[in-house]
Amino acid sequence: MVNVNYSLVGANGDTITFDYSNFILNPDFMGFGIPPAQVRIEPSAGDGGVFRHSKRGVRDIDMQVTIVGTDNAAVQTKLRQMSRVLQDTTGPTTLRATYTTGEVLFLKVHYVGGAESRWGSDGGNVWNRWVLSFQAPQPYWQSNVTEEFVVTTGNSGRGLLPQLTKLQLTSSQVFGVINVDNVGDVPAYPVWYVRGPISDVEISFGTQSFSFTESIADGETITVNTATGTVTDDLGTNRYSILGIAPKLFRVEPGVSSISVNGVAATPAAEVRLDYSPLYEVVH
Repeated sequence: MVNVNYSLVGANGDTITFDYSNFILNPDFMGFGIPPAQVRIEPSAGDGGVFRHSKRGVRDIDMQVTIVGTDNAAVQTKLRQMSRVLQDTTGPTTLRATYTTGEVLFLKVHYVGGAESRWGSDGGNVWNRWVLSFQAPQPYWQSNVTEEFVVTTGNSGRGLLPQLTKLQLTSSQVFGVINVDNVGDVPAYPVWYVRGPISDVEISFGTQSFSFTESIADGETITVNTATGTVTDDLGTNRYSILGIAPKLFRVEPGVSSISVNGVAATPAAEVRLDYSPLYEVVH
């Protein structure tokens, strides 16, 4: 609790920071740990059952907040500000955790209830207490830092050689193999950017891979979003049809993963870039 500060950012752009003077967050909040699991176990011919799969469900959060002011009017003004932050007609509210190290994690949430006013006074101040309940459709906290690898032709003129370019990166190796260190708790969904001129592109991780059946023209960029399963060009046109047979748009597992990137670059302008944001189950 002492190492992280929380805030709510509304779709309207307004931010409420729990500063423990105007907006106070009770430390007995719930829903910041591991989200609930949905497990599928089917009956078996023998004793017990057969495990099929499990996944994380919707995250439920309860936050008790106290709004403090010098009088009823001052508190009401702050309550209206909080109410506008919780409106999701134009987008979700963002729950943000800012660590003293500068690291920031965020979670997209929707208000579902609990803003029933309880008034009181203490030490010359007036206060109102709400117990805010939220649901997060995507249960993982996401880092605001984008991890990035860029693969270019280098100086060899043959094939693609990965070159470390910055931004929270670990080491990389030549000959098309990139070592990606995902520091998150769960698999992350990378976004691939393939810029031409390049042909015979294949990207693989273990037995999972995807490839392009067409060349990418000079100056053209194809974006492969593994979270949404979409493949688009610079104009947003659907280009999923250029993927090879049975593509596996794999995720980046926690820990170190060796990813192979291969292709034939016609000029040094060709580039393959991997971006992803680490995902976390728990904040503390």
